Parts: sequence; structure tokens; C-alpha cells
Amino acid sequence: MVLQELEVGEELELNIKWGGLKYELKSKVEIVDADSVLINPYTYGGNTVDFSSSSFRGIVIDVIAKNHNGKRYKWPAVNVSTVKRFGRSYYLINTSDYKKLAKESERRNQDRVKIGLRCVLSIYGDDGMYYGIIKDISQGGVAFIPEMDIAYEGKLIELQFADSVRGHEFQIRFKIRVVRKDMEDGKILYGCRIVEAQRDALAYLYLKTVDSRSKKQSMKE
Repeated sequence: MVLQELEVGEELELNIKWGGLKYELKSKVEIVDADSVLINPYTYGGNTVDFSSSSFRGIVIDVIAKNHNGKRYKWPAVNVSTVKRFGRSYYLINTSDYKKLAKESERRNQDRVKIGLRCVLSIYGDDGMYYGIIKDISQGGVAFIPEMDIAYEGKLIELQFADSVRGHEFQIRFKIRVVRKDMEDGKILYGCRIVEAQRDALAYLYLKTVDSRSKKQSMKE
């Protein structure tokens, strides 16, 4: 079965793999063209999250139709771009193989967005609540400076913080695990891998990256 055999109104599932994390989004077929399919986009506060932007380097998106005439179909690693039709935004999906995954070396040097906000840290199996400052976040990792060092290595940690980006309020929660411990400017810095994130983290990281690049561009001008 090819994508173009999908029917308008058919419900889809987007399975997203990015930065070592997995997300699941619901969508619906809106328009079927000769060589592509247009579906409802993921929006946050009126903003369409553009998965084709450089903010999502290395992203892999699978499209699943769970019940097409009683059968389940999956298209792995589709191309997703944001387009405008009739004054509305859509995701245009097709399966031409023009997009390559980032190499491992490129993922290690992925964009990091500076944060500088206070966070709350909870260790699984520990009733205590601790605090720190988030240095930066990337698509699959976060670095923080603890206010008190209590040996976070090897432990599963929940990190929470609040931020406002382009008029949108976010309450972000990550499950993280420490992968390295460094000293920076005389302070302990923990580098962590994000092992679980809620769906809103996609919108947050996208808007935060766009905002950061916009500010850098303004400073150059």
C-alpha cells in the first residue's frame, strides 16, 4: 500500500524518534495529492511545530495507519515538511529518500540552547527535593549545576522547571540520567541524557531554538 491510498479523514499516528527519545502524536489525513499526503500538523499555542527545520536535525518520523480497511500499515522514516494550502498549515508527507540521518559525530555536536533557569530535582527512591540551575538543553540531553552535590551519578532523576517562550508558558518535566560529571568555573556540572519527556517538550525545544537563533541574528545585525 502506498501513502496515496490513504483516505481523507483517516486517523494516523506519528511515531517520532529524536535525540534518543520517542514521542507519539495523533493526526488525520486532510488532502491526498498525486505524490503526497497532507495531514493535520502538531501545533502549540497557535504555532505549527516545523519538523523539517534545522531545529530537528536527525529526527526520524514513522507514519502508522492503525485501521485502514481493518489492517495496520506503517511507513518508516517518511519526509515531513510544513506547507501552506488555502490559508492553513499542513504537514506534507512523502517517502522519497532525500533526507539522511545525522551522523553520530553530528549528533554529539547538536545545537545546545542556553537556559539559565532554576530547576527542581527529585531522585527516584529518595524523598528529598533538591535544586539546581539548568545550563543548557539539547534534543537528547540537559546539563545542570546543583546547588548541593549529593552524588547524582547512576540515579534516575526527575527534573522540573518553568519557562516562558514567545508568550507561551511551559511546565517542563524530564526524566534524566547522569552520564558525566565535570568542573566548570569552579562549580560541579552534570551532563545528563534525557530518558523520558512529555510531548510539550517538542514544542518547547522547537520554540526555544527558534527564539535563540533569532536573538543571535539580531545581535549580529
